[in-house]
Amino acid sequence: MNFEYPTYLIGLWALLPLILLFVLDYRWRIGRFLRLGHIASLHRTLGLFPKYVLIVRYAIRLLVLTALVFVLARPKGGITDSPRTKTRTQLVFCLDASRSMLAEDLQPNRLSRAKQAISAVLKRLQGDQVALIVFAGSAHIQLPMTNDYGAAMMFLDAVSTDYPSVQGTSISAALKEAIKTLPEQSEAEPALILMSDGEDHEGDLPPVLNELKRRGIRVFAMSIGSQVAAPIPNNGSYLTDAQGKLVFTRPNEDMLARIATETNGLFVKGNDPSTALNKVMAEIDRLKKSTSLSAETSIGREELFLPFLWFAFALLCLDLVFVSQWEKWLRKWSIFG
Repeated sequence: MNFEYPTYLIGLWALLPLILLFVLDYRWRIGRFLRLGHIASLHRTLGLFPKYVLIVRYAIRLLVLTALVFVLARPKGGITDSPRTKTRTQLVFCLDASRSMLAEDLQPNRLSRAKQAISAVLKRLQGDQVALIVFAGSAHIQLPMTNDYGAAMMFLDAVSTDYPSVQGTSISAALKEAIKTLPEQSEAEPALILMSDGEDHEGDLPPVLNELKRRGIRVFAMSIGSQVAAPIPNNGSYLTDAQGKLVFTRPNEDMLARIATETNGLFVKGNDPSTALNKVMAEIDRLKKSTSLSAETSIGREELFLPFLWFAFALLCLDLVFVSQWEKWLRKWSIFG
């Protein structure tokens, strides 16, 4: 037998002075009874001489305290395997807030439609945790992992293309920040939802993908926008290059599909973000319920404290019987006035 908290066993030494106190109390109480008469006459009158009741009561209380010390020390038996099911999901939304997300190939624009899709999902979540990463040329954690969906809605509403300090699109930076929000050891199933037009101008993806694969984090990627090239709104006009030509944006589906494939996730075209995100959520639910993801083996030692707890409870009930009988003797003989 092993103990999870063996330091509590020191409490067994505290029983020694208690035994001494019980002995002194016993001698004092028996002395009071003996003043009533000879032991033999008391035995004929009372039936069971009270000294035996005292001894049994002392023994019961010592056993109760001993059992409770063992309960606190948490005894454990042999190693056991038991199935553990992951019933919750930790969802990390990585939302592209680069200037290209203002393109109006989706009305009113790509970013607004992506936010509407996330908002609809938040309204029907139950029990799952969510986090929000906002990125452009750099990335930051807009909302750390939480199950406060009201706060998530508030932080989502605040997302705009004006907030990122560095423009451009760095998907690798977003994925790095997403990894930070997910603990390595968790009973919840992680899922990273990447919503972007996929125009990554920074690169540096391979090391991040390797870390995602090592951690077993799946990326569910959505391309936001249609395949029709669209100009990028800019201060009431449209963005132009150094030569004064309009800059057009088109989702890079190949890159997003590659990220999803390498992490064993799912890629969905997001020309209708709400429909696409519903497909992603349906796939996450399916994977969570599947045997390959939901069933884990939890290895630990068998808990043995419950028998000690029940033993202490049974002894306490028995002690109440003796207390009742003892009070009858005291009332009958008026031992203490």
